[in-house]
Amino acid sequence: METNQQTKTKTKAKTNHKTTTSANANAAVSPDQIRDLVPIKIRAFSIYPHPLPCFLDKDPQSKDEGIIFIKLQKCASSTIAAIVRDISKKYGKSLPKDDGGFKNMKNTRNGANKSNQQCKHHSVHGYAFNLAKITQRKKDKSFLFTFLREPTDRFISDFFYHGISKSNHYAQPSLDNFLHFSNELMQNFTGYGGYEFPYLLTDKQHVPPFSPEYMFWNPAEPSLVQNPTLLVKRVEGILEEFDFIGLASRIDESLVALGFILNLPLVDLLHVSKRTSGNYDYYPRLNTCFMIVKSRPTDEMKVYFESKEWKAKIAGDDLLFHAANLSLNRTIEMIGKEKFGAKLQEYNELKDIMFELCGSAVCSTNKCSLTGEVVKTRDIYRNPKCSTQNCAAVAWNKLMKY
Repeated sequence: METNQQTKTKTKAKTNHKTTTSANANAAVSPDQIRDLVPIKIRAFSIYPHPLPCFLDKDPQSKDEGIIFIKLQKCASSTIAAIVRDISKKYGKSLPKDDGGFKNMKNTRNGANKSNQQCKHHSVHGYAFNLAKITQRKKDKSFLFTFLREPTDRFISDFFYHGISKSNHYAQPSLDNFLHFSNELMQNFTGYGGYEFPYLLTDKQHVPPFSPEYMFWNPAEPSLVQNPTLLVKRVEGILEEFDFIGLASRIDESLVALGFILNLPLVDLLHVSKRTSGNYDYYPRLNTCFMIVKSRPTDEMKVYFESKEWKAKIAGDDLLFHAANLSLNRTIEMIGKEKFGAKLQEYNELKDIMFELCGSAVCSTNKCSLTGEVVKTRDIYRNPKCSTQNCAAVAWNKLMKY
């Protein structure tokens, strides 16, 4: 039985003049076949052959230089963005003093001197194709990267976090509510292979309104992937354009690999995750804390996630995640498994020490206490255990003593 959301979407597809042509429909394939019919060229992410791209930001609107992190929702993005900001502050201190340089804002996570210069960087939410000069970026003066998550897990987490926990928009999880949420999330690129894949496209000509609606998925043929060869080509384009793609499900491996690629010490890549189910998170607009509800999809939702319709709808996300996972494996092989394994073990030991020093039991950097009260920002900055950089340095010193 179709839900209300499915019926509305199919009706729109039948009446919209931008539906796929009959030629495209003839090329459509089942989502279960696409990987075998059109194999993707995977890659190892190369060691960055230039110094860390750390420059003063004299043109904040332009994204053709610096460290560029494309921040996707619910892909460990807040954790990675905080690491990017800390790296930018740390290495920005050595830049020549320049009043035209981009200055550190007060929303730091470590309470550092607010006048410190930063490396030019991008670490906020926003479609890649909307970044100014992203297609003209200077490869020797920029580093473009992102983190992905298994597509269905990402959608589920997003739904329970933004749809139920934070906004309370939906009273309870249901398939109809999930479809309403996911359709709204993808409304800017309907039929474009999901959420993560179109979000990372850097060329505006590859997304609506410059490109036809329902390019890779048509509600009139919901169980098929349209234009599979073109979809694979676009996925390969992302793999080639990005200097690195990490995975939230393999965050530690991904960060260690990133350290090798950018020649960064492990202390620059440590993190303590605090935005997890069962804990509280801060809602700035209402100045309140809310409980993060554990993601528990209903049985009806689980059945839908196994359907060809859902798999066809997110085929772009699935292909990109699969390719990025294999590319991470190949990158580790390029570095050397034994060499990588030793560095990963050292990283995990550092992280365990740092969690004891800076875990949620001793510091709430998201402005919420363990019981859900709002914590004043100045109290966070005054607590040395809330400084990730300080805790990372202490963890490193402790490890060296063993």
